[in-house]
Amino acid sequence: MTPGVSGAPEGRALPATRYQRLFGTLGTSMDPRVERRVSELLALTDFGVALTEPLSGPETASLIVLVAMGETGARWAELLLADGSGTFTSAARRPTSGAASGSSDGHPPFRLAGPLPEATVIRLAGGAGDEADAKANANEARLGAFMRRTGAAASVLLRSGEELRGILLLGPPHPGFAGSRSDFLEALAVYAAAALERCRRDEELHATNRSLSLNVYQLRSLMDLAAGLHRARDEGAVWDLLLNGAMGHVLATRGVVIAEGRVIAARGPRRPDEDWSRLARTAASLGKLSRATAVDELADADLVRDLEGLQMGWTVPVASGALRATLFLGTAGTGRELAEAEREFLDSLAGQAAAAAEGLRLTRASIAKEQELAAARSIQARLLPRESPQPEGWDIAGINIPCLEVGGDAFDYLAVDDGLFLTIADVSGKGAGPALIMASVQASLRACYGYGHQRLDEAVSALNDFLHAHTEDSRYMTGILSRLEPANGRFDYVNAGHVHPVLVREDGGVERLAAGSTVLGLFPRISIEIGRLRLARGDVLAMFTDGLTEAENPAGDVFDEWRIVDVLSRSRERSASEICGELLTLARAFAGANRLHDDLTLIVVKRKGVLPS
Repeated sequence: MTPGVSGAPEGRALPATRYQRLFGTLGTSMDPRVERRVSELLALTDFGVALTEPLSGPETASLIVLVAMGETGARWAELLLADGSGTFTSAARRPTSGAASGSSDGHPPFRLAGPLPEATVIRLAGGAGDEADAKANANEARLGAFMRRTGAAASVLLRSGEELRGILLLGPPHPGFAGSRSDFLEALAVYAAAALERCRRDEELHATNRSLSLNVYQLRSLMDLAAGLHRARDEGAVWDLLLNGAMGHVLATRGVVIAEGRVIAARGPRRPDEDWSRLARTAASLGKLSRATAVDELADADLVRDLEGLQMGWTVPVASGALRATLFLGTAGTGRELAEAEREFLDSLAGQAAAAAEGLRLTRASIAKEQELAAARSIQARLLPRESPQPEGWDIAGINIPCLEVGGDAFDYLAVDDGLFLTIADVSGKGAGPALIMASVQASLRACYGYGHQRLDEAVSALNDFLHAHTEDSRYMTGILSRLEPANGRFDYVNAGHVHPVLVREDGGVERLAAGSTVLGLFPRISIEIGRLRLARGDVLAMFTDGLTEAENPAGDVFDEWRIVDVLSRSRERSASEICGELLTLARAFAGANRLHDDLTLIVVKRKGVLPS
């Protein structure tokens, strides 16, 4: 009988092993044929017990060969296992060499094509045992030829379902050893195939676990790097993190980041005579890659040659918004190809770095813009009147609320001789451009009024000429240009395409100031009409931009002029400044969540009801 192969220590024999020893004490009294059967049964039992241990694939293959040799008495045995392509190669052999005449360690790969033989055990004609030659078919003939070439006396097919997992080759038995019957080898084939299937599943599970562990590691690394990237305070730190992360992950010895035709970051050894400007020029020839790509996968042979000459093995696009860069990595330190998961890691890392760098650029630009706008707002605020003139018997107030840092609305006062020029204007658009134009308008009007162009029609004509000559074709200005004579209440005005001012008389009558011209700046010549009226005691006049009348609530309703008339009518006893504040407060409350979406400028002119004595 064969000794147990479970490997249990002598003092701690497994129950199955102890049970087998009971048969050993009966060996001398058994019929040789029964003893043979018992020996085979015990070998299979022992084999099953051994398979309860966690064995690797090579250990399982070696155990199958050992059990087969022990019970068949074969001079040698070899197990061939199938790979994914159906090729059978040697996985275990005993003895390891010189077992058969003319044989060497293992045999060349062997393939089967077409239907498998139906038999589990196949013996050659004239071989030992009780089986006749298997029926001839293509695979049986091919297997028979292979057995003759290797000197095998029998082969056992190890099936798992419809798949052939392996072929167990057995050499001729030792002299005087009759060899096992086919039913033992068939039973062994079932055990062995099941053991191999379990090993296959275990290996797949281990591979899945390794892959999962790698993915978890990559994800954690990516999260750590992403956190570092988005804490970075400058682009240099971003590129350093990108190079360190990418090179460390693929074990590359060098890395370079190219952007805008120049090297912006580099790590790794560099020869004294090495010219990385060549790499920058080469980067321009890459075109738009969509993902990490091996250099030898590029279609341009000249480009491949240049990059390989620079010892670069990988290119990774780094892009976000307006940022376009390329990461070059030296060949992986192990000389291996990068797996798909590693490509995905590089792509994700590059994307995070690009987003971080683009964010820093946008933040820098935003800060610079905010600083510029703050400076422009400060300048514009200084151009607006700091206080309103208060001629005897009059109350005047004005406010300007831009919807952005700076706006295209403005108002101004200028006293010349016995008159007071009042201007309210709105340049089309929002932001810095209209604000600059409005500053020029204020300067031009002050120059006109101060140098003798005190007629409103002349001032309007001169302003139209200036705007038409010095602004874009689509840019224009609306406004109210007016002159008040405080002594007698005379009020002349030109409405240049502007929202109609509202005049509420002391008796409750309402007038709208419409006389004037078209908008200024669109046409080289315009016709101008001067409106003339007289403001009496108790009259209240409001001039405003469309930021007030177009204030819109969430329901889509607008703050129309009747609301303005109502405020002017019931607030005539209040000061001009208080009337401005109430109109602004009501407009903001009316807009609610919509907020004011346009610049708002307002002038209130009130002639007091009783002149001082």
